[in-house]
Amino acid sequence: MQAIEFESILHNGKLEIPKLYQNWDGRSVKVILLTDEPPTEQKADAVFNLLTELSDDFMEDGRQQLPVQMREDD
Repeated sequence: MQAIEFESILHNGKLEIPKLYQNWDGRSVKVILLTDEPPTEQKADAVFNLLTELSDDFMEDGRQQLPVQMREDD
């Protein structure tokens, strides 16, 4: 395994790769994202905070689950 470090900025969810490594198309890579910025509220925390705001009668009648759909493999 080879480790390479470079700095970049995310643009609309896309990571800009330095030109030196752009010829790696098709190669399997592992990506670790590190930031010096303090962490923001995690999505799971936000969801749990929203759950505490639900009314006491939420889903009082239970969950209305649709039947399972069987699909063919392509």
